Amino acid sequence: MEDLSFWQKFLKRPYFSYFIIFFANIVCWLGSFQILSIFTSPDPPTFYIFIFTITTIFLNLITGKFIDHVWSRRKFIILGIILYSLGFILSYLTIFGYISLIDSTFNILLISLFLGMGFGVSTISIGSYFADHSIPTERGKLQGLSYCISFAIGFNYSSSSR
Repeated sequence: MEDLSFWQKFLKRPYFSYFIIFFANIVCWLGSFQILSIFTSPDPPTFYIFIFTITTIFLNLITGKFIDHVWSRRKFIILGIILYSLGFILSYLTIFGYISLIDSTFNILLISLFLGMGFGVSTISIGSYFADHSIPTERGKLQGLSYCISFAIGFNYSSSSR
């Protein structure tokens, strides 16, 4: 059997589908920052990004503890997508004035929490899912490539959309 090159392996189904999921996660992360910037404009969204980050770290730890014992990785990925979706739906409804819960500060705080939970759950579950479907000797190389490409494209998109 012919030995496939790294790029041939990367373009095959399990690796390429992982990259697509990972890229979508990075786009959601950048979208979260842009949404928080819209809500707090002209001020920087420092406090809300702090809440987003703390929530992400907290959910990373919780997800990392339970991902091997409770659910499959796909269910955690779906949970992350649902949490992201709730955050984006809430932000859409708030931006266009369809809802106003208590006040704008509470709305932004709730949006930050949902988006942070989505990123926290999905980051760990996508990495674990990837580890299940890759060869142990290539996990770091593929993970690094995914981060490199995703962040490069994501930051390029982020800076060009301003």
